[in-house]
Amino acid sequence: MPAAPVAEAGRPASRQLGPQALAALLLLALAPAASQADSLLRGLMREQVVGASTQLFTAAADAPTRAEDWQALARASGELRDIGVQLGGLAGNTDWLRHAAALSAAAEQAAAAVDLRSEQKLAAAGDTLYAACEACHQQFLHTPAQAAGSDIKNPPGKNHES
Repeated sequence: MPAAPVAEAGRPASRQLGPQALAALLLLALAPAASQADSLLRGLMREQVVGASTQLFTAAADAPTRAEDWQALARASGELRDIGVQLGGLAGNTDWLRHAAALSAAAEQAAAAVDLRSEQKLAAAGDTLYAACEACHQQFLHTPAQAAGSDIKNPPGKNHES
């Protein structure tokens, strides 16, 4: 086996990695973190966002008649607002931040409609919420045919600004 190249004073010379090797090492180092972030996002969406948004969408189509139903909507809109804030704190990607802010703004609109007990404003808030969700999903969520290991494309930790 040939001896390692020798630099000065008997120490082995450092070997430089090519760009492909550096990229491969970087991907290996980041893969578990990206996979974990994807998993956390999927869990947050499935466990919290879907439930709270479904309550608002349902109420927008069929307004509540009981006080406790309005209170549940107030909690759901508050939860969505808080989730939007949390999502916005995940990264500095301007598109991601814009979508997270749109979720929070739609939730605020829903909260205002709930406070007023306004069926018309609640329906409009449901439309705004739907548009906010759909815009984010268009940019960041793979379709099943595109999914290859991860449901999330361009996760918030990456800078994919348009």
